[in-house]
Amino acid sequence: MAINWTAPEPGRMDHHHGPQPGDRPPPQGVFTSRPVRTGGIAARPRRTDRGGRRARRPAEADLYVLSPRAWHACPGRADAPAAWRGHHRRDRTRLSSFRADDGSAPGPSQGKIRDARIPYRVPNESDLPARLQAVLAVIYLIFNEGYTASSGNRLVRDDLCKEAIRLARLLTDLMPEEPEVRGLLALMLLIESRRAARTTPEGEFVLLGDQDRGRWDRTLISEGQAIVRECLRRNRPGPYQIQAAINAVHSDASVAGATDWWQIVQLYNQLIAFAPSPVVALNRAVAVAEVEGPDAALTIVDGLDLGGFYLFHAVRADLLRRLGRSAEAALAYEAAIALTENATERAFLERSHQSLSA
Repeated sequence: MAINWTAPEPGRMDHHHGPQPGDRPPPQGVFTSRPVRTGGIAARPRRTDRGGRRARRPAEADLYVLSPRAWHACPGRADAPAAWRGHHRRDRTRLSSFRADDGSAPGPSQGKIRDARIPYRVPNESDLPARLQAVLAVIYLIFNEGYTASSGNRLVRDDLCKEAIRLARLLTDLMPEEPEVRGLLALMLLIESRRAARTTPEGEFVLLGDQDRGRWDRTLISEGQAIVRECLRRNRPGPYQIQAAINAVHSDASVAGATDWWQIVQLYNQLIAFAPSPVVALNRAVAVAEVEGPDAALTIVDGLDLGGFYLFHAVRADLLRRLGRSAEAALAYEAAIALTENATERAFLERSHQSLSA
C-alpha cells in the first residue's frame, strides 16, 4: 500500500482549526498535516421506553459507561490518558484483573471516582466528542494489555483484544465521520491480524520479521487496509490513523524482506510531529535500523530517557548484537529481562541472551 505523507507545517498542530486561508488542496491520496477535527454523533431515531424516557441499546451503553471512567479516572483529563504513553507500563498493569464477563469487579477507575467524590453521571451523546481522545486511549490501552499481557504466563489475552475491537466498532457506528475512531479500529484490526503467527505451537514468541505470514488473517488485513485508504481520502490525519498506516505497510509485504522500511520511517516522522514521545522515537529507531543501519539507530536509542522500559533495553540489545558488541548486548539483555514481567517475553529475551555465547 503506497502511502505518501507530507511534513507538517510549523505552528499548525493545534487540534481545533480547519483549513486556513491560502491552503492548497493536497494531491489525491496524500495525507497532509491538517489536524483532526472532532466529528459528531451519528443521527439516529429517538427511542423511548414505556415511561417516555430515552432508551439506549445495551451495547451502546457500554461506551457511555466507559466515557466518565476514561474522563475522571485518568490523570490529565485534558490530555489523552497515560494509555497513549505506552512506556508507563504501570497503567497497563492496572488492567491485569480486568474481567470482560464480570462488570461487578471494582476497577481502578471506580475507586478513583469514589475517592474523589465525583458524581457518577452517564453523559449525554453531546458529551462524547469532547471526551473522545480519552475514550480512544482507554480502548487502545485495553487492546494493548490484551495483545501483550503486562504480566503472567500468557502472551495474549483474547478477551481484552476482542472487547477493545468490539468497543471500537461500536464507537465507529456512533461516530462514523470521526477519522481517528476509524483509524483506531484499523490499527487494532491490522495488529490483531498477526496474532496467530506471534507464537510457535509450543507458545514461544516470534518476532515480526520471523513470522509465517501465511498465518496472518487476510480478512482482517483487507478490512484494516480499506479503512486506511478511506482515511487517506478524508485527509484529516491523526496519530491513530498514522499508526494504522504503518501497520498497513507491514501487512502489505508478503515476506519480511519486501517491507517498505523507507515509507515506514516517513510515517514515523509524521507521527512524531503529531504525538512526540520517547516510545514513538524508539519505534522509529527500529525502522531507521532497516534503512540506515544499526549504528544510526543506536545513536537515536541512546538519546532516549527510557531506562525503566524493558523494550528500550531489548531494542538496544539487538542493535548492539547486530554491531558485534556482544558484551554490551549481554548487559542490555539482562536489563530487559529484569524489567520484563511477562513469562513468554522473558523466555524470548533469555534465549536471545544465551545466543550471544553460542
